[in-house]
Amino acid sequence: MEILSRVAEVMKEAGYRVGNIDCIVHAERPMLAPHKKSFAENIARVLGVDVSSVSVKATRGEKLGPIGEEKAIAAQAVVLLCRLERD
Repeated sequence: MEILSRVAEVMKEAGYRVGNIDCIVHAERPMLAPHKKSFAENIARVLGVDVSSVSVKATRGEKLGPIGEEKAIAAQAVVLLCRLERD
């Protein structure tokens, strides 16, 4: 959250705001589904956006590859940035 907070500052200084965010976490364990709502709420809070603008998904490796073998966890995020209106 500290890194995300700093990114939010840089983004605002550059004249942008978050349009929406789509996050995916790939992990065999722990089970993340019960925590998706709190993840989205924390991300939204730090970025100063409505929680409806943040989507968090969790998926498993289904016993395949390093993620499925519980040797790794991966995360991806796609963010739509919108230029702030200038006065």
